[in-house]
Amino acid sequence: MFTTPPPLRRALHGWRPPLLLLAFVGASCKGGPEDEPDPRGNNLPVIVSVTLSPDPAYAASELTATVLTADLDNDEVTLGYTWRLDGDELDAEGATLPARAGVRGQELSVEVTIRDLYGFGAPMSAAIVLSNSAPALTAVTIDPEAPQLGDALTCVATGGDDDGDALTWTYAWSIDGALRTGQPPTLDEALPRNTAVFCEAQATDGELTSALLRSETVYIGNAPPSAPGLALVPDPPSTCLGGAVAVVTPSVDPDGDALTYESVWTHESGAEVCATASCGGGVFNAGESYTVSVVAFDGFLRSTPSTITFTANQGAEVFGNNVDDDCDGLTDEWVSRAWEAQQHSHGATASAELGTTLAAGDLDGDGRDELLVGDANGGVSIWRGRSLSPGQAVLGAADWSLTGAISPSSMALGDLDGDGLADLVIGALGFDGAAGQDSGAALVVYGADMGSGDISTRAALRVEGDTKSQRFGEAVAIGDLDGDGYAELALGDPNVDAPAREAGAVYLFSGATLGSGVMTISSADAVLEGGVRSSRLGASVAFVPDLSGDGLVELVAGAYDADGADTDGGRVGVWFGGSTLPTGYLSAADVVIDGALTETRLGREPGAAGDVDGDGLAELVLGGEATGDVLTPGTLFLFSGAALSAGGGFTTDDAFVTVEATTDDAALGLYGGALTLTDADGDGLADLFVGAGGAGAIHWWNAETLALGGALTTEHADLTITAQAAEDRFGRWTAVGDTDGDGLVELITTAARDATLAERGGALYVFRPPWVGGGDGWEPDCDDGGSEGELLLCRAARSWVDAQAFCATLGRDLALPSSTTDNSQWSSLAAGAWPPMTDQGQWWIGLTDASTEGDWRDVHGVAPTFLAWGSSPSEDAGKNCAALNGPAEGAWRDLNCDEARFFLCGPD
Repeated sequence: MFTTPPPLRRALHGWRPPLLLLAFVGASCKGGPEDEPDPRGNNLPVIVSVTLSPDPAYAASELTATVLTADLDNDEVTLGYTWRLDGDELDAEGATLPARAGVRGQELSVEVTIRDLYGFGAPMSAAIVLSNSAPALTAVTIDPEAPQLGDALTCVATGGDDDGDALTWTYAWSIDGALRTGQPPTLDEALPRNTAVFCEAQATDGELTSALLRSETVYIGNAPPSAPGLALVPDPPSTCLGGAVAVVTPSVDPDGDALTYESVWTHESGAEVCATASCGGGVFNAGESYTVSVVAFDGFLRSTPSTITFTANQGAEVFGNNVDDDCDGLTDEWVSRAWEAQQHSHGATASAELGTTLAAGDLDGDGRDELLVGDANGGVSIWRGRSLSPGQAVLGAADWSLTGAISPSSMALGDLDGDGLADLVIGALGFDGAAGQDSGAALVVYGADMGSGDISTRAALRVEGDTKSQRFGEAVAIGDLDGDGYAELALGDPNVDAPAREAGAVYLFSGATLGSGVMTISSADAVLEGGVRSSRLGASVAFVPDLSGDGLVELVAGAYDADGADTDGGRVGVWFGGSTLPTGYLSAADVVIDGALTETRLGREPGAAGDVDGDGLAELVLGGEATGDVLTPGTLFLFSGAALSAGGGFTTDDAFVTVEATTDDAALGLYGGALTLTDADGDGLADLFVGAGGAGAIHWWNAETLALGGALTTEHADLTITAQAAEDRFGRWTAVGDTDGDGLVELITTAARDATLAERGGALYVFRPPWVGGGDGWEPDCDDGGSEGELLLCRAARSWVDAQAFCATLGRDLALPSSTTDNSQWSSLAAGAWPPMTDQGQWWIGLTDASTEGDWRDVHGVAPTFLAWGSSPSEDAGKNCAALNGPAEGAWRDLNCDEARFFLCGPD
């Protein structure tokens, strides 16, 4: 074999010859990498050291071999490991030996081999002898955990020794602080109640001893209390006012010990911020997370902690929670409740849904507006203004009742025949006309002919759809567009082909020539057409005050599915009043307004107008669906009359005010009659009054707020009135009307699914200026009869737990009658505070058996001395809270604690 002389080898160090030279000198090469000759003169790798850790090591230790290597050629090296226990090879690979059973005194060793591409270096070994491991204790407890008088106590220690050595145990007992060492594991002696006892244990293997471990302290004859139920007040706490934690389900102590509660508040970082039940303003940072923990303490033992985690309020006002959430010094001053309506009527027929449509106007010429309320059965109940005495809280039966308006969708009032009286038009989608079933119709009852009866015979005029299943009559409006003293009738049909499929149309009938009888839409004096497929013009129609400055009303019609500025953005057309009724396509309207964003669906509901800024021109407000960050909030767009007066094209981006709801499905202004722009406070400027039927609220913004312009939300409303129950559909229809002839308007709304007297019976509410009524001036949800020391009757429905939490914010508890006299008086007061409910158990009182079925106790866990059950309370575990019945029964009943009920807060 060719061998390079040493001097030349050194000169060639690091140099690789050409492949031809390799072939020449490597003719006898076997081809395997282990014995491949290296023409450079390879230096074999070297193991410098091998160490094992940890040192000392124990039977349960995981060992790691640390190897230091060297290679003069800087070649990549590969290490191999062979592990042995007392010389026997183990099934293990790599630098780490997992923990495995062993015995102290045994030897663990590792042999490490090293190689590079061209050969092996010398191996090296390291070894370690397993040391003795100390015993370890994992727990020390006392059995029983809650010892009673006379019980023997056993100190139970658990643990072991990794080497398997036999262990010797030692025990000590502490009795009221006196430690006894060298004791047996069992303590059997008579100890008095509440003696504090703990034990200690230790183990030794003869060489090493474990750490000393102590048990928890037990108290003889004492068991820990149960964990309390909690609620935050307010929920969540606010940055400026702070918050409090209220115990709404008291802890129960099995031994009957008196209890106190200990509270700790911690920040998300773990830092403690407060150690009392209440934390003041400035403690919480908006948007950050906190946890409050509360334990019950009987003087010796504490309960398991109860906790609530919350995010501090961001500072936005939350209507109706009696808290200054936005720290502006104002607390819900302008928030009212449905029950504060000065007048109301509740439907007594299940599923009738009184309030599916609503209108107000003077039908009889006495200067007082009548209220017209439709229902799901095709009826219209009409209360005359003269019957709406301001002092009558619960309205009597309607003066007139119309029936037979099948599937009523909308109503409108206006003087069609020029006699000075308002006339009524009702859209009846399900009316069967000459064209066939469900052809639909608009039925007109003239004010002079108003009375009770079937509307098909009472109506002097009927305009029918001309196609079977057309369901004509979805949108109706009345207004004098041509200024001749006779109002025109506008009827929208969004489903008609005009001329493109479902382009929709609006049919105009001149009031001067209407008369009586039956006609079809083909008799219309003028037709406005959508022109583009699926635009659905006529989904909404309205006559609004003068936008152009000529003294005539304007016609506004919506095509919510039109693709204006974007897909399904919606389009609204405005046709100015004039001597000739307008015709043509939507695109040719005097003013065209497009929804700027996808699925704005502008024009789904009727627009409204009124002079907000006092310049003599009305501003126009329109509603759309989802344009913000939440789902279907409802958004309103207010356009300046001065900007619209010259006509032209606009988008919703041109609105000088936008108003948006801040919660999902609030549906602000998205139901047929939920939008009004009129002077509601008598200052000569138009205010915005709008329902949010999804959220169950109505909101009012005065003209001064609107005139500032910009982006508003429902949190900026000058007045908010909330539903009695969220599912009532409160606010889907709204109207204004002067029912008492005093020159000031009442705010009127309905709740078609109110269940006061019947499931989905419906309701009508009338709010008189200043539109709030029953509140006592210091607590909007409760009436205290003028003195804060008296019983509070709170008419904001809450669950039992939430009701107790609310009372706690006022320094009170849910009230509990202590005598027959209390029971009778309180029942009568409750019935007077809410006249529609006199017999049903509607008012929570402070009694529950939630802790132990059948064991009724007050909010502090004390058994009452007086009971007044109407019948034996149910043993059904779901009915664990007590409610006070009306005076007809004068007794109590048990109900599901999660039901939303009115409630009584006790006297101070």
